[in-house]
Amino acid sequence: MDDKAIQRIDGVLKHIDKIQKELNGVSFDEFNKSTLLVDAISFSVAQIGERMVKLEELLKDKYPDLPWVQARRMRNIIVHDYDNSDPAKVYKTATSDLGELKKWFLKIKDDIKHISDNSIKTERLLIRPWDDLDADELFELAKEPEIGYWCGWEPHKSIRDSLFVLHNFLEVKNTFAICIKESGRIIGSISLSFEGESIKNDNECELGFWIGKEYQNNGYAFEAASKMIDDAFKTLGVDNILATYYINNYKSKRLLEKLGFSFTYSYNKANLLDKKTKRICCVNTLMKDKYISSLKQ
Repeated sequence: MDDKAIQRIDGVLKHIDKIQKELNGVSFDEFNKSTLLVDAISFSVAQIGERMVKLEELLKDKYPDLPWVQARRMRNIIVHDYDNSDPAKVYKTATSDLGELKKWFLKIKDDIKHISDNSIKTERLLIRPWDDLDADELFELAKEPEIGYWCGWEPHKSIRDSLFVLHNFLEVKNTFAICIKESGRIIGSISLSFEGESIKNDNECELGFWIGKEYQNNGYAFEAASKMIDDAFKTLGVDNILATYYINNYKSKRLLEKLGFSFTYSYNKANLLDKKTKRICCVNTLMKDKYISSLKQ
């Protein structure tokens, strides 16, 4: 079972614990009168269902007694027809069914003996795959306008935005959350892509990364990027790694120079924030031969 499956199991357990804490000693009448509580518990129940949908294919044959169908139905009702969802059913699920579900997933975790090597560690960082459970932390970082401006996307306006980005862009191969190893706190994102405007040859990939505003100027981006570069040249079989930044982004320019990249060319790139305008994008290249030579010095 891979790291992402483990993360989803942990996500189920985290939401169960949250629900049990929120509803401890709360009657149905009290629950039903609180719109905020109904919304919060419904969201967590839907998130449990979301993870179970993704875990079903992997686990159903071995654990057929888990309520896979019920979890999918409840998730679909809350996500797609929330105005007609029944608070009584949500409350019953939250207070009567989740205790048994928790026992099942604790057993499943205990049954797992092997976890794949999808996560990468450096001296201070854990670089791991993204997961839906990261939506809250992603939102806190990506709502900052400065991050969106230099990355070329709109700041996230809600957790829903962050979930959309996770589902459609971040939960892909070779895209990782950058976390503080000691605390597990997410501080940014890093990726290696074999597709994009800058990629011209099969032997190239593009490095992309960003660090949350409050975590900048601590060397985290350099530490994470150095590890990804080293792994790319050693395991992915590439000869060149590209990296880009928008003109006047001096922090990225200096960091790429420190990593050994050289400016290659620039071009006018459509501005994702305003389709009518373009911004100058600077493409930089780090060649494998140059990288290996620098290691020998």
